[in-house]
Amino acid sequence: MWLLIFADDPADRGRLEAELEGTPAEAVDEMIEQSCWTQDVPDFVGGKGTAQQRLIGLRAAYLANNRPLGNG
Repeated sequence: MWLLIFADDPADRGRLEAELEGTPAEAVDEMIEQSCWTQDVPDFVGGKGTAQQRLIGLRAAYLANNRPLGNG
């Protein structure tokens, strides 16, 4: 699911959407509302913010807690 959340290339995003049967916005909402990431992005719990704000917020929280994807 994180690959979909971090996918910026339209082709990659489209392939991942087909494989995972969902969109980046749906993946972000699921992570924010139904996982431990709720505590890292409390301003977006309950559907608060726009889809773009929620995506940026979750990405920032992930990067603050983990090394970037693809870097070893």
